[in-house]
Amino acid sequence: MRYILICLIALLTIGANAQGKGHWKHHGKGHKHWKQSHNLPPGIAKKTSLPPGISKHFATTYPGATKVVWTQPKGKYRAKYLSNGYWTTTTYTPQATVVETRTFIPVAKAPQPVIIYKEANPSITIADIIRLELPGKETLYKVRTAPGRYVYVNETGTKVIL
Repeated sequence: MRYILICLIALLTIGANAQGKGHWKHHGKGHKHWKQSHNLPPGIAKKTSLPPGISKHFATTYPGATKVVWTQPKGKYRAKYLSNGYWTTTTYTPQATVVETRTFIPVAKAPQPVIIYKEANPSITIADIIRLELPGKETLYKVRTAPGRYVYVNETGTKVIL
């Protein structure tokens, strides 16, 4: 009897540990989450339900990406990953078209356009910086100021009204 209990506990433990590695998880409201399985090559998260065009584009565009986590918000596919030392998210349509790429930049490593804007507006305090890349549009920096307001700055350090 004790042998059966030990075997049952072992099977339950193995089953519990196997869940979550390489499986889509449903988090409600149509949001699915895919976490990279540990047995995949670094930086590449593959899943049969992830369209092959997205997998191919991601692998060729971000070959050095690590700690990749895929989510599926509102019918799109989003990869959150570490690239060149920065956390980045890239959102794709199901047809493998990039919708946007956001890179989170530490304030201590503010890019030149943000520095230019800060020098022109010395009274503001910068809390967060996100480089926002939209296909076919100029790169913008979304800068959150201490009071919780956002300012968009272009590559020349000029404030942009959206």
